[in-house]
Amino acid sequence: MGGTAALVSKGPTGPAGFLTQDQQHALRQIPRRGATDYGFATDGWTLARIRRVINDTFEVTYTDASGVWRLLHRMGWTNQRPARRALERDEDAIAEWVERTWPDIEKRGPKAGRGSASPTSREPR
Repeated sequence: MGGTAALVSKGPTGPAGFLTQDQQHALRQIPRRGATDYGFATDGWTLARIRRVINDTFEVTYTDASGVWRLLHRMGWTNQRPARRALERDEDAIAEWVERTWPDIEKRGPKAGRGSASPTSREPR
């Protein structure tokens, strides 16, 4: 009927989404300001937070987070988690410990001795 031309993709299936192209462009700018600028306690973004900002900014309601995720995925966003690091982390102190203290610990190795005290040990007595 259509030959190989009929097999060429016509783009993603399903509804186009609730946001227009201009609104999607504006949505791209929102995370750059940080979540605290939108009244959240911390600066991390979640689907629920983005959903709320979309509702407040564009007056468009997504009923669940999966719709927001599909929108973000179509826009090229990926799921990312921040690196978990303590605020008090001192990189200089860590580097010094690795250079000075760790080699001494590593050299000592396991203590000499018989090994297992288990009666089922295969080691001869």
